[in-house]
Amino acid sequence: MKERPKPRKKHRASSSKSRASQADKRARRVWARVRRGETLAKAARAERSKADKVRKILPQHFFQTGRGKQWKAVRPSTLVTVPTKSGPLVAPVPKAKERILLSRYLTTLRKWRAGLPGAEAELAQFAGQKVGGHALITDTRLLTTLEEAGRNDFEQMYVAAKGGS
Repeated sequence: MKERPKPRKKHRASSSKSRASQADKRARRVWARVRRGETLAKAARAERSKADKVRKILPQHFFQTGRGKQWKAVRPSTLVTVPTKSGPLVAPVPKAKERILLSRYLTTLRKWRAGLPGAEAELAQFAGQKVGGHALITDTRLLTTLEEAGRNDFEQMYVAAKGGS
């Protein structure tokens, strides 16, 4: 009986590249889900991938607090301009809640500069609050002094800092 020759396997170099790119795309979709609040395991399952593979492809986006502990996502910070006593300062603010607080504060500052009634009372609500580790200025005398000295140009506060959104 004659032995049949084994069929030759066709080598496809492009298929391994496309598989890798598909895995990269899946990993990025998992990372987007994790940033929105899903756990890494649930996000990976939803995208039909494995958490280990995602961590291997995107190691800079995940950290572990200890051996056997759950993997957590690194939260990116947004750079925003915060008015301080020494002038405007670009500071990283990782929490969306603080960025919203800063936005409300800057809106209130605009109202105060326009001389709208009730603006000083609104400004007083921000007393003792911090954004990015910097206390918000609520003293109207200090704000007036800073504006006259040219230290805080409140019109420029609305321009997004480089890398901010």
